Amino acid sequence: MPAHICSTIFGNRTKLLAAVVGIVAVKVIARVASRTIAKRRHAAELAKLEKNVIHLFSFPRWSGGPNFSTPCFRIEAFLRLAKLPYRIHFTMDAAKSPTERLPYIVYNDTILADSEFISQFLTKEMKLQVDSHLTPKDHALGLATKRLVEGSLQFGSARIMNVDNPAFVAALYSAELGVPLFVAKFFVRGMRKSYIKLLNTVGHGDLTDAQFKSEMIRDYKALEALIGDKPFLLGDRPSSYDCSLYANLQFFIALGLKTPEFDYLRSSAVLAPYVQRLDKILFPDMATVVDVKKAKSQYFQGGESQ
Repeated sequence: MPAHICSTIFGNRTKLLAAVVGIVAVKVIARVASRTIAKRRHAAELAKLEKNVIHLFSFPRWSGGPNFSTPCFRIEAFLRLAKLPYRIHFTMDAAKSPTERLPYIVYNDTILADSEFISQFLTKEMKLQVDSHLTPKDHALGLATKRLVEGSLQFGSARIMNVDNPAFVAALYSAELGVPLFVAKFFVRGMRKSYIKLLNTVGHGDLTDAQFKSEMIRDYKALEALIGDKPFLLGDRPSSYDCSLYANLQFFIALGLKTPEFDYLRSSAVLAPYVQRLDKILFPDMATVVDVKKAKSQYFQGGESQ
């Protein structure tokens, strides 16, 4: 190949490569700049928040209860159990969370995600005594129950809703979040695929329908035995461990989805009254709570919502 042709070809390749590198560099710089601007804007927003108040960032309300996200529900129940003043900010944007998941809190200079770590932080920071009446054995039983609820029951409920009843979930999201049904169906379709992979990994996806029904009801019966004739999980007073159990049970009772598992839960002579007792103690203003599902925020002052 003549030298001048080679020179032209390689020269054009060099220019093309330089152009591609330039375009990529511009996109990277633009992305970094956009994130930097977003972080600065978010930091400015956080700086305007009231000091010495817990700011909880959570998914929006739904018409059946405080939240359709059990982690968000759980931490709000904990805040109310501890009678801590807080402002709950409703959002669908988890990108600003340290873990990119909801819920998270802002308290003065502290930003923290995950309901478990939030409750641990607040217990230490505020010197809370919500579990002061518990023995070491109570704590062990409470933790084991929490693991059951947030493990086996949570995975089982995910299969019922997101794998076996995607049309119901899509209609729920469309109605509660105010998005077109086709958008909700598209979102749920992608979520269903993710849940199938997850459930297959943990073993819930391999169970037959009969096996799955039997295991879910066994879990509910185990909870009935643990509570027994006590008003709450560990005695006459609710504890932080009740918050996780309550959030899970209340949502699926209120959901109204008719399946053998949820029908058993709703008809339980132990679990249904247990939820009703905690409704009265933690959310006596339930009618007001569910009525503000389109509000941007709501303030709670240790006894009443505003």
